[in-house]
Amino acid sequence: AASGAWAQRRRGRGHSQVVSVAAAAGSQLSLADGREVRVLEDRPGLIAAVAAEAASAARAAVAEKGAFSICVPGGFGPADGKAADGATLIGESLATLAKEADLDFSKWHVFFTGERLDSEDSYLLAKKLWLDVCGIPAEQVHPIPQDIPAEGAAAQYTAEICMQDESVMIDSPEGLPALDMLLVDMTADGVVGRLLPNSPELEEAGTGKVILPIEDEDEAAIASLDFMNAARCAVIVAEGGAPEMAATVSLALKDGSSGCPASLVRAPKTIWMLDVQSASGVEA
Repeated sequence: AASGAWAQRRRGRGHSQVVSVAAAAGSQLSLADGREVRVLEDRPGLIAAVAAEAASAARAAVAEKGAFSICVPGGFGPADGKAADGATLIGESLATLAKEADLDFSKWHVFFTGERLDSEDSYLLAKKLWLDVCGIPAEQVHPIPQDIPAEGAAAQYTAEICMQDESVMIDSPEGLPALDMLLVDMTADGVVGRLLPNSPELEEAGTGKVILPIEDEDEAAIASLDFMNAARCAVIVAEGGAPEMAATVSLALKDGSSGCPASLVRAPKTIWMLDVQSASGVEA
């Protein structure tokens, strides 16, 4: 429950009834575990809020250490049967920053939460939506290696991340590379990145691994939960539409469960950004 939660009491004949009130657009809640929840009216509101948070984080990181590192959605290609709506929303959000004159995109370094190894869908979508528009230097965009076995791709991408200069990524208190911002969407079944409910990859939490191999028929390399939680700030975006999204959001904001991977993302600063539809099960 939110720390600032409140309920109306209606007094009837000798008894009281508690009436829960759904979070409305403009609501900002702080959960007992420190996570923040922000509710926006609709997709344009989400786009503006995501862009503003990314811009703020970028300015602060560049001022502090000279560079900004961000990790964006990845991991699902056509064979996965997953819509790219969330990744598209995030890409559209970041594209709006191209007009911000005070943002120095030459200081940005971009990473991905996952990719199938027979496609570059995540990278190509980001390139189409915002990387080129914002002018991110090509050598500072770090797609996941392709056309090699999953274990090799995971090892190679882990090495690439861990060898970044301290200005790009500092170390977390646990000694893991700490992104300035993890910016991901949640699907209606609680997936973030490519961490699936009750998957073996979730069982790797606590091992300190950065990138994990997926060695099934759709080979992939994906960001671990440990790497996600090492980020200095994590922003999770959820948009209504699918009937089950509101229920999944409600579950995700409760205690962590491997049945809902998004509920396990607990960076030092974790912000949930929801539209009214996806927040309909959240009490204000």
